[in-house]
Amino acid sequence: MEFWHLSWQLYFILFTAMVFAPSVAGTAAYLYNNRLLKPVLWWVIACTVAFLWTSWWISNNNIAVSGNKMMVRAGFYQTVINDYAMASRDIEIRSKDELGEFKPNVAVDGIDLPEYKVGWYLLENRKLAFVMLIGKSDEVSVVDTPGMTAIVSGNIRNAKIVSIN
Repeated sequence: MEFWHLSWQLYFILFTAMVFAPSVAGTAAYLYNNRLLKPVLWWVIACTVAFLWTSWWISNNNIAVSGNKMMVRAGFYQTVINDYAMASRDIEIRSKDELGEFKPNVAVDGIDLPEYKVGWYLLENRKLAFVMLIGKSDEVSVVDTPGMTAIVSGNIRNAKIVSIN
């Protein structure tokens, strides 16, 4: 069961930045010099392929459990929670509006777009955490262990988590 739905706004931003803007620049270059048609067409094809690859990559979000480890992958970012057996008992399910000290504050190494916050963030409590807030989920799972904190969209207790043996 997939419970992370990417919004159309994210794809629109990516398309505008990766395909539309380079295409407009290429068209302007072609109008300036007609001999640039072939390079401009290859440029547009390359930008379109890069957009499709990036769209697939950011849609590749999953959680997998292997023994005592939980692997969280969100687009370009991933982390491993080593003491998952201890954390699974203490997973807190909170409302997205009531994260309190676990609210992502500053993106240290992450992507901060509307309905797509993934990567490493400093939380309100000044602790570094892995964040995977994707879509319009009202519930957020907080996995807090002594070695790692992860904030994940949805209720991961009720989600179908892939088990790797």
